[in-house]
Amino acid sequence: MRAMTATHVSRHFSAVLDEVDRGETIVITRDGRQLAILTPVPAANGDAVTAALDDLPDDEAYWDAVEAARAEVSRSWHVV
Repeated sequence: MRAMTATHVSRHFSAVLDEVDRGETIVITRDGRQLAILTPVPAANGDAVTAALDDLPDDEAYWDAVEAARAEVSRSWHVV
C-alpha cells in the first residue's frame, strides 16, 4: 500500500491507475490526512456464483418455502 497526495494523483492520474491495475493499493492524502483509497477491483470469472448455485438444495419443499417467503415479502412491501 502506498500513500500519495491528492495533488500527485491528479497530476499523474493515468500512471496511478496503471499502478492500481498492477495490483497496488493507493491511499490518497490531503493535508496529511487519509482521504480515499484506490484499490483494484477483484477479478471474477463466475466460478464463485456457479459454486454457490451448485450448493443450493435440490428439494422441492425448500423452493416452495422460498417462493412462499418471497410472496409474503411482496405482499408486505407491495413489491412487484
